[in-house]
Amino acid sequence: MFIVFEEGFIYNRQATINNIENFLGVSHEELNIEVHSNEAGEAKNTAMRDLVRKPNFAKQLLKIILPSKKFRQNLRKSFIKKNMKKVAASKLAKEEKIEIINKYFLEDIKLTEQLTGKSLSNWLK
Repeated sequence: MFIVFEEGFIYNRQATINNIENFLGVSHEELNIEVHSNEAGEAKNTAMRDLVRKPNFAKQLLKIILPSKKFRQNLRKSFIKKNMKKVAASKLAKEEKIEIINKYFLEDIKLTEQLTGKSLSNWLK
């Protein structure tokens, strides 16, 4: 069994990836580890968002005009990307966070500590 904790991946990404590659028995690859995932965003223009994401006549027409599915997918991604604006995600107040952890996750955290033999006290902060 191999378990990767978020802290290891965030603070020591390259070593964690090397450990995963070793565990899987695959060759080491040079990877771009400077990624930003799950960045918060919202549409600049909701009409454009709906045009690109929901079924409509324009999309049906584009399927006829542009028969390449890959090209249409890339075009769609480009429109979505250009129509997004970054939004700063609000953080929970420390008291609210602790209340949620204690109410919903405390027992699971304790069980995970028992299973892994690792202290997860930093998850409770």
